[in-house]
Amino acid sequence: MDSYFSPELLKEIEIPETGMRSRTLFDSADVKVVGLGFAAGHVLATHTAPSPIALYFLEGEGELTIGEARSAVHAGSFATLPALKTHSVAAKTRLAMVLVVMKVKVSVETVTS
Repeated sequence: MDSYFSPELLKEIEIPETGMRSRTLFDSADVKVVGLGFAAGHVLATHTAPSPIALYFLEGEGELTIGEARSAVHAGSFATLPALKTHSVAAKTRLAMVLVVMKVKVSVETVTS
């Protein structure tokens, strides 16, 4: 499969009662799309991704931290991050988002130069 379409993306994301649930919606050589559902109060700890990513929030309210910057997020919020940028997500309410991973290999030397 080289393309992906969802007429109702939110219906493809399950929000659990506790914790977080992820589901790969599309995966190709160039891009991966993952639906993520967070229970209210769940925190995805600070981490990095090896490739550039985009985050699109579909439902709920939370907080996105990119590096040291914190931003409130809600349905309709969108962010892009370069490879290896630290980030975390904290759900204040039930939260649904889509993660898009651009499969571009970036070395640490490239990012820090």
